[in-house]
Amino acid sequence: MHTRASMFLPHLLAAVVAVSATAALAQPAPAAPLPEEDAARAAALQHRKEQRDAERHEIEQQRRALAERQKPLEAACYQKFAVEDCLSKLRSQAREQEKPLRERELRLNDAERREKTEERLRSIDQKMKEPRQQPAIQATPRQPLTQPAKPAPKRTQEDVAHDRATMDAQAQQRAQTQSQRAQSQQRQQAEHVQAEAERRSKAQEAAKQTQEEAAKAKARRDKAAADRKGAPLPVPGTP
Repeated sequence: MHTRASMFLPHLLAAVVAVSATAALAQPAPAAPLPEEDAARAAALQHRKEQRDAERHEIEQQRRALAERQKPLEAACYQKFAVEDCLSKLRSQAREQEKPLRERELRLNDAERREKTEERLRSIDQKMKEPRQQPAIQATPRQPLTQPAKPAPKRTQEDVAHDRATMDAQAQQRAQTQSQRAQSQQRQQAEHVQAEAERRSKAQEAAKQTQEEAAKAKARRDKAAADRKGAPLPVPGTP
C-alpha cells in the first residue's frame, strides 16, 4: 500500500505544478494607458509648442521693427554736434524698449524647460508603476520546479531622486547655455553697433576735415583775388 502511494506521488506533484503554471499564463496583463489619453496629452503638448513658436515669431518681428525705427534716429545723430551723446541716449532707449521682449522670451524658455522636465518625470513614474513581467517557465510533468523565480529588482526612492537630480542638473545646464548664448548674441550686436558708430564717426570726421580744407583753399583764393584788385595799376610808358 505504502509502495503504491509512493509511485503515484511524483506524478501528482507534476500535475499540480503544470496546472499552476497554466493558470499564471492565463492571467491578464496589467492595463496600459489608454491611447486616447496619450493622444490628448500629445495634442496638448503640440498646441502649447505652437503657441510658443507663434509668440517667439511675434517677439522677433517686434525686435526687427525696433531696429528699423532706430536706423533713421541714429542717422539724425550724425547731423548733430554731440554725436556720441545722441547715440548713447538712443541706445539706452532701445535697450529699455527691447527689455519687455527679452523678458517674454525668457518666460517662454522657462516654461518649455519645466514642461520637458515634467514629461520626463511622468515617463519615469509610469515606467516604475508598470510591473516587470518575468518570462514564464514552462514546467513539464517529469521536471518539476526546484527553485522559485527571482523577484524583479525594484527601483528605490534613491534611484528616483538620483534621476530627478540628474534631470534638474541637465535643465540648469541647458538654461545656462541658453543664457550664455543670449549674452553672446547681445555682445556681438553691441560690438557691431559700436563698430558701425566708429565707422560713421570716422567718415564724418573725414568729411569735416575735407570741408575745412576746402574752406581754407577758398579763403586763400579769395584773399589772392582781393590782393590783385587792390594792387596799383602800372603807369603808361614805364618799362
